[in-house]
Amino acid sequence: ELKMLDKRIAVLLIAAMKAKLNVIFCGSTGAGKTTALNVFSRHIPEDERIITIEDTAELRLLQEHVVPLVSKPANIEGKGEITIRELFVNSLRMRPDRIIIGEIRGEEMLDLIQSISSGHSGSLAIVHGESPEDCYNRMVTMMLMTGIRLSTQEIKRQVAKAIDIIVHIELYMDGRRRVANVTDVSINPNTGEVVLDDVFRFEQKGRDKDGVILGDWVLSPKKPTFYPKFDKRLVELPPGFFNGT
Repeated sequence: ELKMLDKRIAVLLIAAMKAKLNVIFCGSTGAGKTTALNVFSRHIPEDERIITIEDTAELRLLQEHVVPLVSKPANIEGKGEITIRELFVNSLRMRPDRIIIGEIRGEEMLDLIQSISSGHSGSLAIVHGESPEDCYNRMVTMMLMTGIRLSTQEIKRQVAKAIDIIVHIELYMDGRRRVANVTDVSINPNTGEVVLDDVFRFEQKGRDKDGVILGDWVLSPKKPTFYPKFDKRLVELPPGFFNGT
């Protein structure tokens, strides 16, 4: 079995699902984003009403109250198209406890950020990105593409306020998929600047005799800014999980 992540990362992300944090899974094509989203979304509490929105039905949630929505291309006459954005707007009328979007590629990013800002916490989505920074910048760009009348700086802050965690998954040169970063997204209260801090990062330490990359997942000693949300929703991490401040 390929080792994709450290057990501590699994513990943290399962807690994030239970505490209704807003999590973005990012990576390049074939990195394993959908696989990771599938695995962790199964830890969403059973009593929640979950709406999934995808281009192709790939998510396989096991909970009882799941409403799958799939987009539809236009027919040969150019009619009948149902976009991800239309599905998202409609999903908000279905009284969801949680919305999961298979992949965000455009203006639906604005709808996601606005829905989170209005109280729809626990949103999960996939965004293409080569790093947490690239993913964050793509989210900002997709917001700008809508023509919304806000400054770039304000859009950056809106995205940072809405998103708690970016999980970056990478396909390494040895052919193995690994969680490369689990990143805390926040705003510096003193400067107003957006801050991306790795909670976990994979550090390479050479290769073994078979060419497999060796390394460790390094945990930051600093508590992430989203940590108080665990306390608020009565979700506990193991004692001493974060040993720093």
